[in-house]
Amino acid sequence: MEAQCAGLSCVVSDRVTPETALTELVSFCPIEYERAFADALLGTPRNERKAASDAGIAQVRDAGFDAQENAIRLMELYESRTGRTEHTTVLKNEQSL
Repeated sequence: MEAQCAGLSCVVSDRVTPETALTELVSFCPIEYERAFADALLGTPRNERKAASDAGIAQVRDAGFDAQENAIRLMELYESRTGRTEHTTVLKNEQSL
């Protein structure tokens, strides 16, 4: 996930669960064929890292992996159990800055 957010192309084993491909930067290769891995690595297109990183971050967020949003959801869960809400308000205010 971190590599995808950084805009890096990822060549991974086809034994890795496909749900890890949150962006189009991931390609899967059979682990038993070194040549397939080498060819995939050599064929990885160079991209403009900043644009690829921005796109990767957006795609990862769209897939539900946004640290700020998840922190707010977790805080809301805790606060719903305790009846306190001041921390979620602070997080939401910081997010809107």
